[in-house]
Amino acid sequence: MSNTLQIEISNNVATIRLNRPEVFNSFNREMALALQTVLDDVEKDDTVRAMVLTGNGKAFCAGQDLKEVTSPEQNPGFKKILEEHYNPIIARIRSIEKPILAAVNGVAAGAGANIALACDEIEISNNVATIRLNRPEVFNSFNREMALALQTVLDDVEKDDTVRAMVLTGNGKAFCAGQDLKEVTSPEQNPGFKKILEEHYNPIIARIRSIEKPILAAVNGVAAGAGANIALACDVVIASEEASFIQAFSKIGLIPDSGGTFFLPRLIGFQKASAVMMLGDKVSASEAETLGMIYKVVAAEDLSEVIQKTATQLAMMPTKALGMTKRLLNESMTNNLETQLELEGKLQIEAAQSDDYAEGVDAFVNKRKPNFKGK
Repeated sequence: MSNTLQIEISNNVATIRLNRPEVFNSFNREMALALQTVLDDVEKDDTVRAMVLTGNGKAFCAGQDLKEVTSPEQNPGFKKILEEHYNPIIARIRSIEKPILAAVNGVAAGAGANIALACDEIEISNNVATIRLNRPEVFNSFNREMALALQTVLDDVEKDDTVRAMVLTGNGKAFCAGQDLKEVTSPEQNPGFKKILEEHYNPIIARIRSIEKPILAAVNGVAAGAGANIALACDVVIASEEASFIQAFSKIGLIPDSGGTFFLPRLIGFQKASAVMMLGDKVSASEAETLGMIYKVVAAEDLSEVIQKTATQLAMMPTKALGMTKRLLNESMTNNLETQLELEGKLQIEAAQSDDYAEGVDAFVNKRKPNFKGK
């Protein structure tokens, strides 16, 4: 395979990395043809259920390598560039019936931007990764491919030191309607509830709670079943006034999963949680805010702006301390007071040794705005 690309396959997800960082991953003929071949190979590989396309270095893809088109020896001509390079790449991305997520780690310009837009979405900007569930035609309900892809994206973003906060949201009118029932009622596709829980939802919830970076849920529409509980597992939930939360399990003879029976009674109390789960009533965003189920409800037209402002604020804060705070909140669910106080002491000592603590104190003493680095 061409060294202009790197590919790794793990947990049924293929991660394809554009590998010309010295020219911001701009395309030459070699990389364009190699990407088409890799997409073809991965499409045929039944062990691959989802793909992630990203770039090595500081850029996603700066588009066409202009040195190639201005070189008399190398220039293939724009007709060939379009017909043999970019058009076939876009066509493959849209025709492959597996989720393809673009992890936009830096600049995406020209053809690079358009290739990213052809994929299912993840955007990284201002140290914030925005992950969009992208099955709007079924209200972003989960099938196996999307569940595995989300886990891979969470793992990648956790390891990315440039990302200091994350946003999880949905494309279209819904946040997430939970499980795609067509999958579980199909004899050919049904993975079975044991696999769905152990390999799909439980690992997603575990990752959301263990990643020591703030994760915001931008609930743009209905959040039902597992979709509701994934939202509630996030650190900060901000919802559109048009959003709603439904523990839909009882309507089809199931019990709440994805951590719902753990988080909901702790958020709104035993009685309210019992009623919401057993009756399966729709809870409006405003009622969810009143109950303490979510942090804030905003006008639908303001959701994107409020989310980006809040996520950017969190990304500029001392990430290490926020991560420790998240760890303490997790432990407080089961610890007694004595154990919790002991853990607070241990982590406070660790926080006091961080670069961000030194920066925060210096900024306070000198009456200036701190410049936290997340270290």
